[in-house]
Amino acid sequence: MDFKFGPRRATYVDISEELKNAEAPFSADDLAVFEQFDLMYRTLCAILYNYVPMSGHPGGSVSSGRFVECILFDAMDYDVSDPDRPDSDLISYAAGHKTLGLYALWALRNEVMRIGAPDLLPDDIRHQLRMEDLLGFRKNPTTSTPLFREFQSKALDGHPTPATPFLKLATGASGVGVATSLGLAYGAKDFYGDKAPRVHVV
Repeated sequence: MDFKFGPRRATYVDISEELKNAEAPFSADDLAVFEQFDLMYRTLCAILYNYVPMSGHPGGSVSSGRFVECILFDAMDYDVSDPDRPDSDLISYAAGHKTLGLYALWALRNEVMRIGAPDLLPDDIRHQLRMEDLLGFRKNPTTSTPLFREFQSKALDGHPTPATPFLKLATGASGVGVATSLGLAYGAKDFYGDKAPRVHVV
């Protein structure tokens, strides 16, 4: 592919060309673990979609899963034990209809922590998004089904809201998420200067 941008600061990168002579980013064992994790994530997305039933935009959630996993487990600088820490990097789902994937990924992250490093999780379950909370996907806060009550599940909206741990913005499918995310990033830059937390926009 041969074309050139006009007078812009953008750079076009053909990733297939970049990878031709590059070393593999993961060992075979590491890659197998990531593939298994992604399979669990996609399975949770399918379960949530069918559980509601037929609600939650699974296509966008599944297709964004791998890069959001990279953000969550590699690029973001945050304290898993304190979702309200003011200097933490943030993630914003400008495409709010992908919230089904957000909930599935947050619950998987919490489960990994619960098994591998439970002492790092917040003591208060209100500051966690657990597997049990997925029972509340697109449920009203007044829901009173037996499992919802037994596991103290959270009611999870169809679009992201600050009621979800580690989220600061309410975003929807109407495009308001981009503007609010940029506003939050500019506010952080204004307050923190060069040490501002990053706002990762999905």
